[in-house]
Amino acid sequence: MGHQFVVHIEDRPGALSRLTHELAVRGIDIHHVAGIGSGAIGYVVLVVDRDEDARSALTGAGYAFEEGQPLMIVIDDRPGALAEMTERLAVAGVNIHSLLVQDRRTGQADVSLTVDDVARAREALGQ
Repeated sequence: MGHQFVVHIEDRPGALSRLTHELAVRGIDIHHVAGIGSGAIGYVVLVVDRDEDARSALTGAGYAFEEGQPLMIVIDDRPGALAEMTERLAVAGVNIHSLLVQDRRTGQADVSLTVDDVARAREALGQ
């Protein structure tokens, strides 16, 4: 899996279209995407097929973004499992930059997240 990008966008009509167009015209395939907007700003979390090209496209279009190698975690697919995982990271002083649920299947969920300290996160999660 490539890097996970957190792209800052304006929270207005057409902002997501502009972002995805910048990737599309370069033939960059989006594998996973999530987004949220609040007030004047929004964030889009992306996993794409070509990190270097995406980085170049985002920089060239003037987007602010963070990126990181996602940490893949399998958690129980039940109420409270995500809260327990994020609490373990919080107690360890690990800041979560992005989180995507990649897949859900009977009893389990695959979660990818980027954090400020991968080694500490792995230790906190027993990986």
